[in-house]
Amino acid sequence: MTPFMTTVCRVRSEAHACVSAAMHVDGTARVQTVGPDDAPDLAAVLEAMARAGEDPIVLNTSLNAPREPICATATDAIGFFVSHPLDALVVGDVLVQRTRTG
Repeated sequence: MTPFMTTVCRVRSEAHACVSAAMHVDGTARVQTVGPDDAPDLAAVLEAMARAGEDPIVLNTSLNAPREPICATATDAIGFFVSHPLDALVVGDVLVQRTRTG
């Protein structure tokens, strides 16, 4: 188990396709494992992905754009959502989705 993003490991060649977005150019990735005791909501999402036949992998990234600070609050995240082309945003237990017209 690696509960913090402090471990960098080489990605096996057979896993390159499913983790390509999270893989560094040298074939490594910064790994964090998540269990129900650590993050029950995220663990439930990962378990649902696995039940649906998907690879239970998510990419953890900073929420910011170039030359902008990282969002530190829910208000920051909502402001980011309003001013950037995101389809959806989850803040706590609230899902905000953009309505497409036309």
